[in-house]
Formats: sequence, structure tokens, C-alpha cells
Amino acid sequence: CRKKIDEGLAKDNVPCPRLGINVEVNPKIPCLAKGIGMKQYSASGRGLVAERNFKAGDVILNEKAIISLVAVAFKYLYCSRCGIPNQHSLIPCPNCVHCMYCSEECLAEDERMAHRYECSFGAQMANIAYDGSNLATKLFFYGLTLFNNDLDQMMKYCEKNSMIGADPFKLDHRNYDPLEEFKIFHETKLHLSPYIEVSFRLCAAATSYVLLKQPSIKALVTTKAQKRSLLNCLYLYQRVAMYFAWERKSPPDCTVTGLLSYGKLVNHSCNPNAMILYDYGQIKCILIRPVRKGQQITISLGPAWFVIGNQQASDLSFTCQCEVCLYGRVGEWIKTGKALPAKALKDLELCTEVMLNEKINEAAKLNAYQQIIQRYDQYLPNMDMSFHLRMYYHKLTQAIMKENIQLNRAKVAAAVV
Repeated sequence: CRKKIDEGLAKDNVPCPRLGINVEVNPKIPCLAKGIGMKQYSASGRGLVAERNFKAGDVILNEKAIISLVAVAFKYLYCSRCGIPNQHSLIPCPNCVHCMYCSEECLAEDERMAHRYECSFGAQMANIAYDGSNLATKLFFYGLTLFNNDLDQMMKYCEKNSMIGADPFKLDHRNYDPLEEFKIFHETKLHLSPYIEVSFRLCAAATSYVLLKQPSIKALVTTKAQKRSLLNCLYLYQRVAMYFAWERKSPPDCTVTGLLSYGKLVNHSCNPNAMILYDYGQIKCILIRPVRKGQQITISLGPAWFVIGNQQASDLSFTCQCEVCLYGRVGEWIKTGKALPAKALKDLELCTEVMLNEKINEAAKLNAYQQIIQRYDQYLPNMDMSFHLRMYYHKLTQAIMKENIQLNRAKVAAAVV
């Protein structure tokens, strides 16, 4: 029954359309499409690359968060383990009022993973949080659990392997080992920005100070070497949280932060060929344009040439070096596009008619956009096409969120029955 619900086959709750991975799956990494690899780029660091041709509408990533952190203001609305919203139906931790859960399974799993350490002082930690910085504390306790609660063993590994370099594509999820997955986070070489390093140091120092005031942690971390190791790990995991975590926002606030192995490997471009959305404790990446073998998979973190009046590249926390920014102004970049043939204009009008027809379901509307973009992608950037590209992006976002809501309702209904 639960398997059918996860596949969207529950009666009266079948999402339309289904947005799971719709291409061949990587056998080693089931959350990722086969034909997606990782490459080092001089301008943007690690990124995803297409190792074969893909089409618009291909879902290439569907990954669940490993651990989640709920913002204090939303702790009664989201599950502290999986990050899904389950308003007014959450189960509280029996020993604190800081964490709520969507099921007994999530409560037990979070207790096993990390919450047993932070239960008595989790509310205090919220007072020294900086966005999702407390994810670092949870990651430390999660790692300690994976090392069988042996702090000395964890110290020995961490001190020798901090940022030595790691490749998440070497993991084989057919023989899933959470400890090996955790080691990837610890070993990954991270870009160190001097602008935010001060914040990381401050958060790590404040967190360490508060932790060492707690009786349970004080009994666990006793020697100077252990205290130093705790501080170093918290400092590193501040960076890891920033590098590997995605946030679900309810503007202007962050509601839930989730840590993922692959979701943060997609780099930004003002000329993106994919969209990404973190919702209900999982992240999905869908191609909004055809991608050819050898091309980098890119998303927009705000600025995009086809979104008028949106965030500017200059507003980003880094210097964007995509083809749009290197060319100059967005207006000049758009002029490099080709004029559409007469037939294309008729096709665009027909596509608009389909969108306005309330009798046509959402799956058919998405398919119409995909066909238009697949057929005329060679003419981009093009102002006539920009509207359809923008609307396709919007429709995909709505479809993902609607699918998640319907699947969650089906799970709740099944639990009640």
C-alpha cells in the first residue's frame, strides 16, 4: 500500500502529472539520472555535466534530504526529521517542545540519529543560529552516531581527513553506507569566502561554548583535544551546511534547511537550462531546455535573462561568470538570438491557447511547453520565446508543489485508514 502511495497511485490522490525521474536511472545513485556526471569548472568549481543528450522536461534529480533543520518560527508546522509540512498534525518529542514530527517513525529515527544529544538544549541553540548554521550541530551529532558514539574514533578520522577532496559520485547506494556518505561531506574541498568566514568562526565558537555548558556534552567532551576537535568540526560543518544545504523559503524567511549530497552540485547561470526546487524534504531538478552532451547543467539562483525585473546578477554573493554576464548587459545578450520563422509564431499562439483552455489537464499543458521549447531552442535567446520559457518554469514549480501536497494527503489518509 505504501509503495503504491509513493508511486502516486493512491485512489483520488494521483498527482497529474507525475514528476519523478522519467529517464533511465543511475544504477549506483537511484536519485540521479544515468548520463549525469560531475566535472570541475574553472569559473564555478564542481558542477553537473551531461554525458549524453537530454530533452526539455527530463527529470534528472529527485533526492531526499539526509538531515533537516526547521526554523524556530516554523517548528510547529514542519517535521524536524524529514522537513515536510504537516500543519496541526505533528507529534511532539516526549521530552522537549522544540521538535515536532510527522510520524512515530520520524520521531524514532531523529532520536537515533541526533536528537537524543540535542533534546535538552535544542531551544537554547536557536538563540545563536545564523540562518541554517545549527545544521552544523546536527551534522556533528549525526556523524558521532555513525561512528558508534565513539568520539575518539571520530576525532582520529576527522583530524586527518578534513577537506582532502572527495567525489560523491564514487558512492554506491546499492550498498548504502551512511558513514561513507558522511565522510564525503567532511572530505569535500570547499570554496572559502573571506566575506562569510568570520560568520562561520563566530557561529562555531558560540555553538561550542553553549554545548560545553550542557551536562550531557560536558560529560562526553572532557579533554582539551576533544574540545578542540569539537570546535574544528563545528567550524567545518558550518561551511558544509552552506555548501550542501538547500533552503525552503516562505519569503522573506527560511522555513526548513535540508542537507543533500547531489542537489547543491548544480551551478548558477543567468542562461539556465534547468530548474530546481526544494520542497517537502526533497529536491527535484528538471531540464527546462534540451541539453547536449558535454553541456553543464545550470540553474538560476534569481537572475535569468527571460525573467523581466527579477534579481540582478550584481545582487548575488559571488561574481557570476556565465555567458550572459561575460557578454555584457542582458539586453545586448538577447540581441544575439535568432528571429523565429513564421511557423513558430503560429505554434506559440497555439501553445498559448492550450494554456488558457481549462478543460486541458496540467500534464498536457506541460507537454505543450516542452514541445515548443524542444523545437525552437536553437533560436534562444528570443523575446517571443521568453514568455513561454518563463511560464514553463512557473508551471513546473506549481506541478511539483501540487504533487507533493497530494502525495502527502494520500499518506495521511492511508495512515488514518
